[in-house]
Amino acid sequence: MRRTTTLLLRLALAGPVLLGVLAIAPADPAGATRSPFPFASWSDLVDQQYADLLGRAPSTGERDAGIAQARDGGGPGALIARLRSTADQTGAVDPLVRLYLAYVDRAPDPGGLDFWIARRRNGTWPLVRVSQQFASSSEFTGIYGSLSDRAFVELVYANVLDRPGDPGGIDYWTRQLDLGRRSRGEVMVGFSESSEHIRTSAGAVTAAVLPVLLLDRAPARATFDDDTARLDDGLAVADYADELLTSTAYARRAAPPGRPVAVALVDDGPRPRVRELDITPDGRFIAYSSASADIVPGDGNGVADVFVWDRRTGRSERISMRASGDEPAYASLDPAISDDGRFVAFVTQDDLTGPAHPGDISTDIYRYDRRSATVELVSVTQEGLPTGGFAEQLDISADGRFVSFFGTNDGITEPSPPNSSGPVEVFVRDMEQEATTDVSGPLDLGDGYAWFPDLSADGNRMAFHATSVHEAPGGERTTEHRAYLWDRTEGLITGPADIDPSAEVTLSDDGSTVLVEVDGQLLAWEPPSMDLEPVSLDAAGSPVAPDEQREVAISGDGSLVVFTDCPEGGSDDGTILVRDRTAGRTVELAPPPEAGQECQTAPALTRDGDLLATTLRAPWPGPPTASILLRTLQLDR
Repeated sequence: MRRTTTLLLRLALAGPVLLGVLAIAPADPAGATRSPFPFASWSDLVDQQYADLLGRAPSTGERDAGIAQARDGGGPGALIARLRSTADQTGAVDPLVRLYLAYVDRAPDPGGLDFWIARRRNGTWPLVRVSQQFASSSEFTGIYGSLSDRAFVELVYANVLDRPGDPGGIDYWTRQLDLGRRSRGEVMVGFSESSEHIRTSAGAVTAAVLPVLLLDRAPARATFDDDTARLDDGLAVADYADELLTSTAYARRAAPPGRPVAVALVDDGPRPRVRELDITPDGRFIAYSSASADIVPGDGNGVADVFVWDRRTGRSERISMRASGDEPAYASLDPAISDDGRFVAFVTQDDLTGPAHPGDISTDIYRYDRRSATVELVSVTQEGLPTGGFAEQLDISADGRFVSFFGTNDGITEPSPPNSSGPVEVFVRDMEQEATTDVSGPLDLGDGYAWFPDLSADGNRMAFHATSVHEAPGGERTTEHRAYLWDRTEGLITGPADIDPSAEVTLSDDGSTVLVEVDGQLLAWEPPSMDLEPVSLDAAGSPVAPDEQREVAISGDGSLVVFTDCPEGGSDDGTILVRDRTAGRTVELAPPPEAGQECQTAPALTRDGDLLATTLRAPWPGPPTASILLRTLQLDR
């Protein structure tokens, strides 16, 4: 799923402390630091909202007010909600949407709505004239055309007002039709613009019109029904708009492909250095680690902490806190986040749930629940204790239930050897069943070890690197480096040998594609085939020079591979490359011009491959130009 591993490799043993699931203090709050992504500036964001909703550019005063509201006030969603309350929307747009709902019970298509909005705005088409056109459509006549006037009125009551008509009302509207005083189009306007329909359809109108205006597409029926229900139940228009504005669908529509947009994380002062990243499939939450003391108030421990940045609210929260509410004394790194942003797993040398142990440099994996504000030990022994060895290189399943890691088997699935550390294995922890599987246990690795585990989204597959070390006849030692794929049903699937000794192994979320490195070249393995496809190719199709600092991300289906080309110490030609395996081409993504010698690192890719987050590695000790870079990947445009 993700591959931006940090190795601590602390092997010192620590005294055991009884652990469980403990509530911790709420995560540190922070001031909102929003990003205009997918736009390069707040001015661009405001201009686009005026164009999409009102069909015009804002005045200078409107632009300034919009920037203040979107950046420093209620956020971009609040700006959308305000524009939705203007006379243009309530007088020209919403009545059209209500007609669509009344006539055919669906959201308008973008082309149709644009056509009718233009005619309403120029004042040449009153609503009754539009309604008459609707009444002559084949879609309308297919529903209502063969009915008698009375049956038509009864069905309008049922379809538009969602209730049976009262006898007096049915008689009135039927008589209007029988006497020729009203056409069916005029009757439909009467129902559509009734105070009852305006009130009861408010959620449906918002759920219909905002996806069309912002995403340029009508919502799927199930999405439309679900969003209508949420709006009817109290979801604010501003919050709904923020959902759409921070979606990958909006980024695809609004952002020029490949252009990076900088995320500051703090409003003032130097930009924090950010290390590892992980991003949720919808692009809303980004988990990261940073040693900056400026991201949240009260950060005084002087070490790296784990944070979650919410693109929708602009807030970062620190989650690597002790159960007592105190700051940890040691660094927390390598976060992995579940699809909904609820669970975050990370590694730390600190005992977050027990008393502090100064000098203890063993490492463990924890999973934090942002909903319940509880933390659980993942790398736990059979007795419920920390291992006292090390556990690192973690990943988490989409639902947060499974967490993979590697480390010493000091009592995790078998008794710890006396006076020594256990074998180095790869594990999967089921947090619901409180059970840990030693995935590499069945392998005969001799004096070797297993490491670099990477988990599929459903938690049923895991790829890893196994190094076997055996003594051959004559006293010589033989070493083999091989990739494996573990399947919860099929067991271990043997992969390619002779992979590079320190090569990481990366698995696509669907479990279909494993990335390995051989002789410094990145290769794709798709079991059960043993064929290896070259991946680390430049735009000309030539192999990219080996890079010991290379970091990799892969899309959910394995079709897109992102890898870094960032020489140690930074370089003007350090770049990000995206390999489209389906199209057989590579696209290079240069850093922003102002980045200078800062390299793009720690790539994190949404599952659909549409949104890429990276960090900038600035030459020490200067701050980076940006903490996080966001860009869309639309290789088909």
